Amino acid sequence: MTLFARDRPDRAAASGQSVGTERGGRLDEIQGLRAVAVLLVVIYHAGLPLPGGFVGVDTFFVISGFVITRMLLNEFDTTGRIRFGQFYRRRVRRLLPAAALVVTTTLVGSALLQSPVGAQPSTALTAIGASTWTGNGVLFVVTRGYFALNLHTVPLLHTWSLAVEEQFYLVFPALLALAFAISRRRAARTGRQAAARTTAAVVIAVAFVLSLVVSVVLTFGHLIVASAGLAYFSPMSRAWEFAAGSLVCLLPAGWARGKKSVLELCAAAGLVTLLASAVLIDGTDPFPGYLALVPVLGTALVIASIGTTPTSVSRVLRVPLMQRLGDWSYSWYLWHWPLIVFIQVYWPDHVVLMTAAALVSIPLARLTYNHVEQPFRQRRPVARFATVRLAAVCIGVPIALSVALMTASQHHWGSDKVAAFAAQVEPKPALSDQCLTAVPLPDRNIRECTVGRTYPGKPIILIGDSNAAQYADGLIKVSKALGRPLTIATVQGCPFTDIQGAEAGSEIDNCHSLYESSLRWLRKQPPATVVMAAAGVWVDTDGINVATPDKSVVGTSPKVKGEIWRKGLIRTIRDVKAAGHTPVQVTAIPFFATALDRAWGPETCDFFGTLKDPSSCGESRSRAASDRMQRYGVAAQHDAAVAEGINEIDVRSAVCAHDVCATNDGAFRLYRDGLHLTIGESVRLAPLLERGVLDAGK
Repeated sequence: MTLFARDRPDRAAASGQSVGTERGGRLDEIQGLRAVAVLLVVIYHAGLPLPGGFVGVDTFFVISGFVITRMLLNEFDTTGRIRFGQFYRRRVRRLLPAAALVVTTTLVGSALLQSPVGAQPSTALTAIGASTWTGNGVLFVVTRGYFALNLHTVPLLHTWSLAVEEQFYLVFPALLALAFAISRRRAARTGRQAAARTTAAVVIAVAFVLSLVVSVVLTFGHLIVASAGLAYFSPMSRAWEFAAGSLVCLLPAGWARGKKSVLELCAAAGLVTLLASAVLIDGTDPFPGYLALVPVLGTALVIASIGTTPTSVSRVLRVPLMQRLGDWSYSWYLWHWPLIVFIQVYWPDHVVLMTAAALVSIPLARLTYNHVEQPFRQRRPVARFATVRLAAVCIGVPIALSVALMTASQHHWGSDKVAAFAAQVEPKPALSDQCLTAVPLPDRNIRECTVGRTYPGKPIILIGDSNAAQYADGLIKVSKALGRPLTIATVQGCPFTDIQGAEAGSEIDNCHSLYESSLRWLRKQPPATVVMAAAGVWVDTDGINVATPDKSVVGTSPKVKGEIWRKGLIRTIRDVKAAGHTPVQVTAIPFFATALDRAWGPETCDFFGTLKDPSSCGESRSRAASDRMQRYGVAAQHDAAVAEGINEIDVRSAVCAHDVCATNDGAFRLYRDGLHLTIGESVRLAPLLERGVLDAGK
């Protein structure tokens, strides 16, 4: 990440930051710390047992804030101003050539290896984001949706951090320039350098606090529903991490001069804190939020300990291997994740091969550093617009290739078989865009989600999460056959029940409030047959907690969660009856997922295999194995239906013909991904759904 801004500022005596071992303006300790950061990230991405290795990105952010502040402050002390043009020319020469090389190679790799359905279009889109430093925005749009791709199939996923950093670079120099302009009024009294440092520290401290507040608010969704992705990708919620590094740079010169024990303690505590965060934090924790304070504080302490007096930590950071890895860190970061993703096309989650891919990326990083990074960074452009032309090539070539790849995949590479495959798995259920949202039912234009409004029969209402919405097309057919109006009242990510679920460590989500508003809406509707369906994936999935409405009981084990789920469904059934309706429940479908972020999908297929025979891209397992995987959730649903005497539509038996559950039956696709049925399968289930609706009225 750039996170890697290895400019060569002059010795920082003028900037007020005492320095450690420095050659050519470069701090060896900072290079060593970059090595630590990239090692954490690569180890984590390789699937090795380091659950919080992603905090290495936060370390890079802090380093970047420190280095850029040091460089700009030194320039101001030397020239009395910040030369924005020169600053951004350095950024382009330093960062774009290596990124363009990796993005271009990744696009070629995607064309040769990845599925033409799902994966290649996603790679092309993220490549455009990576080339224009808008990757975090692109990835937020791609990954926040309920129908998101498996993230481990996106080879440029890691470029979001590069975009955040470049967006920081767009704002931060101007922020410092503003602080320096304000400081001129105080310069006569305190001296220009002291006034500049003090004013900059105040301005950056304010930015630190404001950004940290935004990070916490978004991480826990206090204002915006499902905002955790926004918190992770947004520069507004990450700026405080850069600000932390900047504030370290603005510490008074020699703040611990002569106090070796203080520096030793600071360095050791910082490194231990950083490494501990990589071990103790994991992907189920709410992040960044306040948890990111741990790796940020650890990194800041290590940087603050860099001084004229060496410490034990600084000696470790200065060893030759750490220096080399620090030098190659930008290129290593760029190369490692695409190679890991491509390995997983054929060997998913194979840790040994993923680790091998990460190691293979080291020599690639070295070559890129020596023959791309260094030559372009050190070259001084002769022609007036040399940097502009360089940027145009580095941005234009990947974008052109991205458009070519996207066009080829959209035309299914000329294969009728692939086109037929895509036609089955790509469409979402009818009316899903309008009716599968987090907008409370009373606030929707429900007419847009109702078909057959003039039909005279008893209304049908489909309610629940996306596993309810997947039956929309089948029930539309039922609606027409029976002459009964159908309203689709589904809510994204929220089952129709008063229990609450959240990732372990997160605050319990707001599905309960959506349930209450949906229930109020139901009470105002004429008597109807209410078809309820839910994934129930919370129950049998590790890392998801389930809580009672008052949060007095929080289940973490599948057995306890199953009991909470059963009681919640019983309350739901009673509430629907009390509202004057007839409930009918649909069983959860068999899932083809090992975790919420690891599911079968068309994007997990390989290119040539899909091109040759799309039917080979799929999964199957026995009905017994599927039932074991979902035993607590399915049992809870069944027991609740029996306890309340309502009809239950058993789609599991229909989907698993001959006691085998599969994503496809030859060319016919039952599943559009590991958690949802295709439109074709929904329509095929229409007779079963019709019998269930009719039997509910008996």
